[in-house]
Amino acid sequence: MKRTSYNLNPSLDKSIRVLFLFVFFMGLCLGTFSTTPTASAISPDLVISQVYGGGNGISATYQYDFVEIFNQGTSSVQLSNYQVQYFSASTGNPGGSVTLPSYNLQAGQYYLVQGGGGTTNGSPNPTPDTSSANLNLGQSSGIVKLYKTSTATVIDTIGYGTGTSLNGSNVETSAAPILSTILADFRGSNGCTDTDNNSSDFTTATPSPRNTSTTLNVCPSSPTNPTGSGSASPSVVQPGSQVTLTVTVSPGVNPASTGLNVTADLTPISGSATQSFTPDGNVFKYVATIPVNASDAPITINYTVSDNELRSSTGAINFSISAAGICGGAFTHAYEVQGNGATSPMVGSTVTVQGVVIADFEGNSGVKGFYIQDQTGDNDDTTSDGLFIYDPGQDYVSSTGQVVRVTGVISENHEETELTLAASGFVDCGTTATIPPIDVTLPFASNTYPERYEDMLVRMPQNLFVSESYQLGRFNQVTMSSGERLRQPTQLADPGSAALAIQAANDLNRIVVDDGSLVQNLDPITFSRGTYPTNQLSASNTLRIGDRSQNITGVMTWEWGGASASPNAWRVRVTLNPTFTADNPRPTTPEDVGGTIRVAGMNLLNFFNTFSSTACTYGVGGAST
Repeated sequence: MKRTSYNLNPSLDKSIRVLFLFVFFMGLCLGTFSTTPTASAISPDLVISQVYGGGNGISATYQYDFVEIFNQGTSSVQLSNYQVQYFSASTGNPGGSVTLPSYNLQAGQYYLVQGGGGTTNGSPNPTPDTSSANLNLGQSSGIVKLYKTSTATVIDTIGYGTGTSLNGSNVETSAAPILSTILADFRGSNGCTDTDNNSSDFTTATPSPRNTSTTLNVCPSSPTNPTGSGSASPSVVQPGSQVTLTVTVSPGVNPASTGLNVTADLTPISGSATQSFTPDGNVFKYVATIPVNASDAPITINYTVSDNELRSSTGAINFSISAAGICGGAFTHAYEVQGNGATSPMVGSTVTVQGVVIADFEGNSGVKGFYIQDQTGDNDDTTSDGLFIYDPGQDYVSSTGQVVRVTGVISENHEETELTLAASGFVDCGTTATIPPIDVTLPFASNTYPERYEDMLVRMPQNLFVSESYQLGRFNQVTMSSGERLRQPTQLADPGSAALAIQAANDLNRIVVDDGSLVQNLDPITFSRGTYPTNQLSASNTLRIGDRSQNITGVMTWEWGGASASPNAWRVRVTLNPTFTADNPRPTTPEDVGGTIRVAGMNLLNFFNTFSSTACTYGVGGAST
């Protein structure tokens, strides 16, 4: 009889049990056995096609047990990543395994694994493709697994007789028929039947082991490619918002798809040309953000579904981009953000504002933003209808006159109210409008009076005169006043209350005219002395104090002046290049005023009374000795 039990002496029996436990746990540590197999769907290629466990038993047909492997797929499979494992039907304990050698098993080809047995009973087995005496199968019941070591996955399992469970987990639906010394279990259609139901997939018959030399049995079913069905939610997307792209995949069959993957070309919405989607079962998704400057248009996203069997198909997801509707919804008006005080009542709040672009100074060379103005205003002379939108490094605006909707956080920067644009906070409403400038004249009624025009488009229709050009060469800005150039108070009055009154009047009769650029030391600059651009200001064509210009037009703002010599001040960031008239030309010779006194001047800005071997360091300059 096969596997006869013997009563050994206690010490020898104990030694054998200790040896068995050692081998068992070493097997666990080295990965020989997998007692908690990963679940597997119907195998796309390799299956167990025949099992015989009666080798060398009484009346045995063959001398050795065997397990037959079959490739029911459409391409070859390298067997070096696989093991054949046996488990007890009654206990689920490992009972031996064999690692398959390197061999490319062709589609429709069999592979014979010979196990334990002997030469006492039965006929010699056909030549095996590999063998191991360690693989001893149960004669009537047991569990055989085909295990892929590289992925720790059970590829196929046959539980026969009472072998329907392994460590409490169902292996496959039902069990294959019970075996004997003269019966083997055969997979239907010579190995091509695979429904994961052992009781219907297998039948018993006289053992007939097949090996790699057996005639190929290519399964007749034709393979199919994996396919997908795409959709977008929402189907109409607004610029700057998100859209969920979904592809529902139907796997290919014969063999069944493994390693399903979906990629799409997102270049129509400025994304990757090979964007991978995230799987959730057979549903693949990707959440895309539409660029804030995207134009209204129908969009087609082409995608590809592929599997590990090198099969693929293509499809398309269709949706459209449209700003229509969004700009008709509720929003916070610029005058609500500005309020009627020196600072915004909404500092720290995230708001959505809509308006017309009146000036664009975007990019790192400008003040990194643009100005919008409310289309209707609130007819309240104490509140401004304009707002500065800060968007560092971006270039969302294509031209002035655009109607846009912007979302971001309100703050005060250098005492100017601004909105810092959120990452997806810009929407082009697709329409244009014209905002006429409002006339503003000097002198101001008070230093806070221009607050009502902050960030609005203004025009100064009167003649304004250059009173200071200190920052012209470096920051492209001049200080101008009405009536005439401003005089130092003590040039007109003695120090004291009279001089202080003149200074107070000067403070209300001055405006900084600024080109809105952050580029320093331009030559030439955007202002002109005469016709622009023929007579742009430069080192050889500069302004003189007293030169004048009319109809200065731009955005009124209160901002940092660029240096300690020009502190925060009201200024107009021009949207039209101003031209200046030379009202104070330089005389060719000094005027003869009589007398014998001569006046000399010296520039003391670089005069130092300390010396250093390192000239022109901070705080030290001039000659080194």
